[in-house]
Amino acid sequence: MARELRAKSVPDAVAILEEMSGFVELRRLLQNHFFRRGQLLRCFRILSDLHAILGDLRRSALHEYKQRIKSTRQDLLDYTDFIVDHPRGTSDVANRLRRFLSDSLPKDNTAKLDQASSVILAKVEEVRSELESVNQQFSGLQMLEGAAPGLFAVAELVELRMLFGMYATCQGAEPSETRRQAVKQQLYWRQVQFESRDPIRKTVAELAQLFYGRRLMTR
Repeated sequence: MARELRAKSVPDAVAILEEMSGFVELRRLLQNHFFRRGQLLRCFRILSDLHAILGDLRRSALHEYKQRIKSTRQDLLDYTDFIVDHPRGTSDVANRLRRFLSDSLPKDNTAKLDQASSVILAKVEEVRSELESVNQQFSGLQMLEGAAPGLFAVAELVELRMLFGMYATCQGAEPSETRRQAVKQQLYWRQVQFESRDPIRKTVAELAQLFYGRRLMTR
């Protein structure tokens, strides 16, 4: 530190020392791995609530709306029959009353509302699925960090951390392995899941298969 401060200007020396210390990379990892993922997990919970609300609206509110429209239409038929059977059913007042009732009948927007709710629900489900994937990545990384020493080999840890996105500089970074390698590693982790008796190792192996499967589906 003394050499850098003596040989360079303060801003240059500070930049060099920060790079040597690794704090810049550490801050980036903390930001990507914990804070941003924490925000995404909160969004996942909110979207799950929204998904449930939309589902309830489709099951209950839309059904009630259909019943109200049906009931109102039946009322109009009953009122019209009553007017026709009335002694003054053909009078000008009766005709104006029939037109008023007909104009007051609410428009049936059931099909439009049903279509709109389907589109919104599909979009929510799409985003929810993406956030669920992030949640699974985060869970996998947490299990790796909390695993007992020696439970995973060094090479396995490197592979799994890359697979779960710990070192990704941005969301959706493309994997570098070929399709054959992805298939090979998926089979490897399937065997691990089958043979291992440790619950953490079995769960991580299951997640690894899932993420390799997703990569193969996008190729």
